[in-house]
Amino acid sequence: MVLLGAPSVPHIGASVACRVDAGLRRRHAALRTAGHVLGHLGEARGWTHSGHSHFPGQARLDFDPTGHEDELATPDLRDAVRAELQAQMDELLASGAAVSASVDAAGHRTVTIEGVNAEPCGGTHVRTLADLAGVRILEVKVKRGAIKVRYEAEHRDSAEGDAA
Repeated sequence: MVLLGAPSVPHIGASVACRVDAGLRRRHAALRTAGHVLGHLGEARGWTHSGHSHFPGQARLDFDPTGHEDELATPDLRDAVRAELQAQMDELLASGAAVSASVDAAGHRTVTIEGVNAEPCGGTHVRTLADLAGVRILEVKVKRGAIKVRYEAEHRDSAEGDAA
């Protein structure tokens, strides 16, 4: 293991110092949690999740378009789906549902969004959906054999302490 800025690999038992960028962590928590909600909404439409990116500026979920070509055939239809997803997202976020994480005896971590879903995930998340702000479904398109749903989200920054 090589540490950036470290002259050499630390010895076993050596003390090291690190710093977490709290603002960036909150942003990642917001994007990942919003991605869970968006994934739930896509699956509720019958879409099959096939990939994702939760990074700032490139957050998106991918779904298999098989069987859904007609509902996404034109720009107007895709925009109608985007608007429907946004309305559903807004409704779920207004619930302010709790977000929690648990680890089972085998060491598998599950993130649960109350009333939405529970799924395996090792990432960082907000404590409640009320911590999310500026969640916007930006685009729904079909590209390279996938339905790609781009989105953005921020942390409300009102909560103190660590995210789930």
